[in-house]
Amino acid sequence: MKKRSAFMAGILSFILVFGLALTGCDNGGGDNNSGNSGNSGDNSGNSGDNSGNSGNNGGTSVPSTPAGLSATAQSSSSISVSWLTASGATSYRVYRSTSSSGSYTQVGSPSTTAYTDTGLSASTTYYYKVSAYNSAGESSQSSYASAKTSSSGGGSDSGGGGGTTATKPSVPTGVKAAVQSSSSISVSWNSVSGATSYKIYRGVSSTWTPSETTAEGASYTFTGLDASTTYYFRITAINSAGESAQSTAVSAKTQDAPLTKPNTPYGSPTISNPSSTSLTVTWGTAMRATSYKLYRKSSINNAWNVVYSGASTTYKDTGVISNTTYWYRVTAVNSAGESDPSEERQFTTY
Repeated sequence: MKKRSAFMAGILSFILVFGLALTGCDNGGGDNNSGNSGNSGDNSGNSGDNSGNSGNNGGTSVPSTPAGLSATAQSSSSISVSWLTASGATSYRVYRSTSSSGSYTQVGSPSTTAYTDTGLSASTTYYYKVSAYNSAGESSQSSYASAKTSSSGGGSDSGGGGGTTATKPSVPTGVKAAVQSSSSISVSWNSVSGATSYKIYRGVSSTWTPSETTAEGASYTFTGLDASTTYYFRITAINSAGESAQSTAVSAKTQDAPLTKPNTPYGSPTISNPSSTSLTVTWGTAMRATSYKLYRKSSINNAWNVVYSGASTTYKDTGVISNTTYWYRVTAVNSAGESDPSEERQFTTY
């Protein structure tokens, strides 16, 4: 009996210890699962954030690369740079280097198409590139433009000895470009105080070529331009102290080339399918023609009458009578006018 009691006590002890062990395992697993659930929630949140960023960028594309970059030294320690507006840009980033092929460092992030870089070293050439920026990202960098700062010994704004040293004129404002014809554009701007002349920069893309200068008045008319072409213009003011920075660019497109009258239809009309009451007249096409006029008369001394006007080069004339001689000729027509008449065709009906 004692042995049986001892055996039962051992069994109960084993069950109690094993049960506690199982309970501990269940609790540990629950904590781990709960932790994993928390991580899943965090990941879900991150996924939501990423989705939000994607939504912000949706519908917006990276802006185009700025064109027309130019650089102008303002003093021994400053250079002004300007460029054309880039499509889709909300701001720009200006990069600078002391070598055209060296490493470029960002020095500014203006929201306009101009930037003045200050604190530079005298008598030093600096190179600049510009990129456009918006919520979708940053464009590629433009081609570089360079300028060299003036020497530090070049004088100051006010000189000694009772005299005054001239300063560079300010940037011209109010620049306008007006189309005059298919080959000319007039450019005008506000006069700049202290300027003795102006320089006009003209281009058809990102390439800017110095053009004519004028010492009288604040306007200039370009001639000999290509038809149907957009030209861009910038103006600088000049005096003995130097040249101002370039103005904001303006543009204008020349008119289309004027249309000329069409060529005269070649040869004379041909007659086919004649009868006593009708015949068919056919003629060739003419360059630049949009329509034709067919003329007829029944006597060599009679006036010509238009019997057909249209785009076709064939006409069945049912207004004839038998045993009668008719004369035909044709002209070509477009918006510029009517060509000279073709050679005449004489025909006698049956």
